[in-house]
Amino acid sequence: MIFPDTYHFDLGFADYDASAFKILQEMGYHGDIDNTPLKTFLYDYLSSKGKYYNIKNYVSSKPGSSYHYSNIGSALAAHLIEIKSGMTYAEFTEKYILKPLKMRNSHWFLDAKKLSKYAKPYYDLEASLPFYEFITYPDGGLRTNTDDLSKYLVALINGYNGNQRFLSNKSYQTMFSPQFSKDEPPKGISLTYRNKGIFWNLYNNGTIGHDGDDPGVSSFLFFNPSTGQGGVFLCNRYLADKTEIIDLLVKYTNER
Repeated sequence: MIFPDTYHFDLGFADYDASAFKILQEMGYHGDIDNTPLKTFLYDYLSSKGKYYNIKNYVSSKPGSSYHYSNIGSALAAHLIEIKSGMTYAEFTEKYILKPLKMRNSHWFLDAKKLSKYAKPYYDLEASLPFYEFITYPDGGLRTNTDDLSKYLVALINGYNGNQRFLSNKSYQTMFSPQFSKDEPPKGISLTYRNKGIFWNLYNNGTIGHDGDDPGVSSFLFFNPSTGQGGVFLCNRYLADKTEIIDLLVKYTNER
């Protein structure tokens, strides 16, 4: 499996627990993939002439007939923005999202000058991991805090309610519309818990959001359209089960 090898750990950036890092390496995080621009990696991975190409990375199902979660697929969508805009995804989001929303503590790449503001990633309650970046950074590499992420969440809620700033009303409606038919869902996805919008989960409890996990990271962002309330959760440790936390946040967003 190639994807874990796209993570590159900076062993000199800050102190870390060597035993915790060894566990990650045993899980496949070797950093064996060259640290290249996103465009180069996607070519090497997706093109039949690329050095990481493997037919096993693809399924034989007809388009639209099966569902497979793909971080690399998300990075590919980000690269389409790069092609269209002539900017890197980091530059594009900085110009059109982070700066307009005054998300001053949000950025994509490690910065030694900001080390004191970083929360160390932890493997467990005691052992810390080295800081890292990854080639497909658009699929989850944003470094932020709850204050900045709340600004983004408010913009989403406003957009959902027609007070658009970054997208047209039609684009917001498309982004938050169910993509799968309950009567004939594709193979590989269960709609008993949630449907899918464009990069957003449409939960059956009425909320809209997205969660993400990485080594030393667990996160969750969502809002309740009926109340206009939202919630943000960030943790510097991977949590296999966030159910209790999510249920608590959902409870409060149900209150008007």
